[in-house]
Amino acid sequence: MSRALLYDRVGGPEVLRIAEAPDTALGAGEVALRVRAAGLNPFDAKVRSGFIPFDAPFPRRVGSDVAGTVIAVGPGARYWDGSPVEPGDEVLGRADGSVAERAIAQASDLTRRPEGLDVAAAGGLNVAGLTAVSVLTTAPVAAADTVLVGGAAGAVGFVAAQLALAAGATVVGTASPRNHELLRSVGVVPVAYGDAVAERVASTARSPRSTTATAAMPSTPVSRSACRRSAWWRSPPTRPSTSSACITRSARRGPPRIWRASPARSRPVGWSSRSPGPSRSMRRSPPSRRWRRRTRPARSS
Repeated sequence: MSRALLYDRVGGPEVLRIAEAPDTALGAGEVALRVRAAGLNPFDAKVRSGFIPFDAPFPRRVGSDVAGTVIAVGPGARYWDGSPVEPGDEVLGRADGSVAERAIAQASDLTRRPEGLDVAAAGGLNVAGLTAVSVLTTAPVAAADTVLVGGAAGAVGFVAAQLALAAGATVVGTASPRNHELLRSVGVVPVAYGDAVAERVASTARSPRSTTATAAMPSTPVSRSACRRSAWWRSPPTRPSTSSACITRSARRGPPRIWRASPARSRPVGWSSRSPGPSRSMRRSPPSRRWRRRTRPARSS
């Protein structure tokens, strides 16, 4: 038996309780962890509150981000890269019900924790870190790029900004003024939210070539060219929503133009923060000639 954070019904934080829970046996490819740090994400709160339906039986555990020490290894347990898991390994990754003293994880959902990475930071890195990596894999950046990160002080944005900096790019990040010093401490040029944010961004971005813009999910702005060439843009099941935006800047074309992505195409909407209105395909069109012919009175004989 080991202690874990549990709840027996959906509701607010008051439904949570710490209690003894039975230790489950390990299956193939699984490992047992002594949890040293665990992280919570918005998904956890939405499932607990009932906002997201979930069919797992009660009592339910909480959390998925984890950092800890391997204490037992199931048959065939290997990391995502194929290397074997050993007892005593310091790891980070994903484990269902991670807010507990002991957690079970799929070995392929874990990786070894780097020695220089603090265990507390590692315990909340999985969801935000993988999302940030996915953004910059979709829209790669290079040393000559200037990258705009929306919500740069948030979990995903803060990681994405540092990854872009590590790639050599200049990073501009939007954030509230109280977080500007945090962004400066890692090398990000902070820009305040609010009215005229586009002008403030334009005054900081001085790249001689087109720039790529990324932002924290769920909206994922990228450069217009990246939108067109990336696989997820062409694939209907994973196209971005109409709330996504694409921002690009070229010295020849002047200040940044904001492109609002739609499932059909990207089109410029200028500097206005207001909605550009419905596209032509969404506007009411006049009846076709065929419709008019069908409704035309019959000729008298």
